[in-house]
Formats: sequence, C-alpha cells, structure tokens
Amino acid sequence: MFGDTALAAIGGLATKYGSLADTVKGVGFLLAAILTISLGWMKRSGSSWVPPEEAVPKATTRFASLITAVLLAFIYVFLHQPERIPILAIVTFLSLVISLTGLLFTTYVIKAYGFPATRRNWRGKEIHTIKLGGIEFTHDAAEAIKIRNVDADHLLQEAQGDLNLVFTKISVAKIHLSVTASFLALQSFGSLALGGAGLLFSLAS
Repeated sequence: MFGDTALAAIGGLATKYGSLADTVKGVGFLLAAILTISLGWMKRSGSSWVPPEEAVPKATTRFASLITAVLLAFIYVFLHQPERIPILAIVTFLSLVISLTGLLFTTYVIKAYGFPATRRNWRGKEIHTIKLGGIEFTHDAAEAIKIRNVDADHLLQEAQGDLNLVFTKISVAKIHLSVTASFLALQSFGSLALGGAGLLFSLAS
C-alpha cells in the first residue's frame, strides 16, 4: 500500500520533469521497492497465520526480503518499459496468486497440525503460542492412542511439549519444511506483487 501510493505520486510528478521523467520514476520505484522490502524486516506479530519461530526461523523472513529484492530488480530491468505493461500485469497477478496460495496453505498447516502451548519470552513472562507437530506418530504414541483412547493433545501435554516423543522426527521435519516454504512464498511473492503493482501505477501515469 505504501509502495503503491509512493509510486502513484512520483508517477504524477514525473511529467513535470521533461527529460528527467524516467529518472524521477526510477527513483520513485526505488523508494517504493525499499518500502516493500523493508516489510520483511519488520517484527513478526502473533497473528494466527504466522507460524511459530520454532518451526520457521526468523531468517526465513530475512531471506524473503532478499528474494523480493532480486526479483524486483529483474522486473525493473526487463519490464519497466510501457510496451511491456501487459507482461508486468501478468507477473504481478501471478505473484498475487502464489502469495494467496502460500497464505492458505500456511493457515491450513497451522490449523491442522498446530497444538496450543506456552513459552516464556525474554522478560520471563508466559505467553501463548503453538507447536507444529508431524503427520506420523511414534510407536509408543500410536499404542497409547489405540489402547488408552487419548488424542495427540493429551499425549503432548504428558510429554511436556516434546514433539519427538509423540511424532516421528521425519514427519515433524516434513511439516516444518512445508510451512517454511509456503510462508516464504507468502512473504516473497506478496511483496513482489506489491512492487509490481507500484510499477504498474508508475508506468500508467
């Protein structure tokens, strides 16, 4: 949103600068790109669609910013000409679709494989969070579910939150890897769609 507004304003002003119009628009796109990329460096909130840092490390968000910066550079170099607006529009739309898919898949994984838990922050205050489990139970956990007729939540409480006592390590790794990939796509292509929309505003003005 901030990037689109910035580029729309710069695009409107560029017509006043004659031969420097392209330079002004380029500067406007650069400023909007910086705003777009900086979104990935903001502190992660506790939204329901944000996976826990235990499953998706903070470095994922930083790497998403790197991906966005590189892809925005390619878009600006190859698609900033007015005659390539249709291609830019398609790329922007596809980026939006990929981002939405990442959001839906990330939300699904959190809801389907997430378990409520608590942890202490750096101040020592207890806060609510979630743990992402796996898709396969360990032998002991499977036997407990079958014989004692308990669910995974109960077993995880008995294990004091230790996922490896309830789920196999490989299944936990698969879930964590899949949500990392989807969250990376959500952030990278969401920011890319924002940057592409801003460039569209700039070229159309």
